[in-house]
Order: sequence, then C-alpha cells, then structure tokens
Amino acid sequence: MRRAGSLPPTYGLRGQTWRMDFGLLFLSLSLAAAAGPLHAAAAGRTCPWPLAPEAHSVSRLLSPTHSFSALLEVRCNPGYTLPSALDVTIRRCQGDRQWSGDEPICTEAPPLATPVATPVPTCPLPDEVLSKFSVQGSAAVGTSIHYSCLSG
Repeated sequence: MRRAGSLPPTYGLRGQTWRMDFGLLFLSLSLAAAAGPLHAAAAGRTCPWPLAPEAHSVSRLLSPTHSFSALLEVRCNPGYTLPSALDVTIRRCQGDRQWSGDEPICTEAPPLATPVATPVPTCPLPDEVLSKFSVQGSAAVGTSIHYSCLSG
C-alpha cells in the first residue's frame, strides 16, 4: 500500500493502479495515460436526477453531471426555510448512488417578530425644580432640558 505522497514522479504505465490511504477512506486511482492527470471516480455511479419537483424548493446541479461526488444545491423558495433555519443546503452524490444528508424539506418560515418599543428611561425632576422653574424639553435619558425662572 502506498501513501498519497509516494507516487513516482512519472506516473507510470497505462493501466497501473495505486490504492491510497486517507485514514478511513481508501481511494483507487487508475492512470489512463502515461503523464496524464489523475482522476478519481466511481465508474457508473450516478445519483437520481432530475429530482421529483418539490412544492417549496428548487434543486440544481452545481457539477456538470449527477455522477459520483457531484454537488447538488437545494434552495427553499422565498418565505420558506429548512429545519436548520437556513434556506439552502448542498448535497453530494455518494458511492451508494444516493445524495448525502436527509431529504431537505422546506417549511413556511415563522413570521418575523415585530420589535417591541422599549420605553426610554427618564430622569425624575426634583419638586423644587418643578415649583420654581419652567421646564421645557424632555427629561428622557440623552436629551436636554431648558430651565427658566417662573415669574413671581
């Protein structure tokens, strides 16, 4: 068994195969040409496509085909979300010919809560001020008050 970094500099002859160890994932590579690029694919592995239409979402391939390792985007229609509160998810075509993850189900998004107006705190004015001065303005935090002497 060879490690990923142990491939010879010239990839070898046509048809030569290496088995690479990535922890729990084993990947077999076959070289199609003496110096050509390496491609990893599970021949003939495709996932269902097109998907059955969903009432509240749209699916589209992000990859050229629906073969092994292809990416699929499922986006909820406006006003709908996934259980995760997101409106989009990405799925990958797996070796078992199924799209990864649970089947995304878009449900109507809960209405946005209307913000509740919080009262602005005010500063209490002493009775002496109210009895001897005319007060113009607000006593709310962050505002100004104009005092003037009462006649008499």
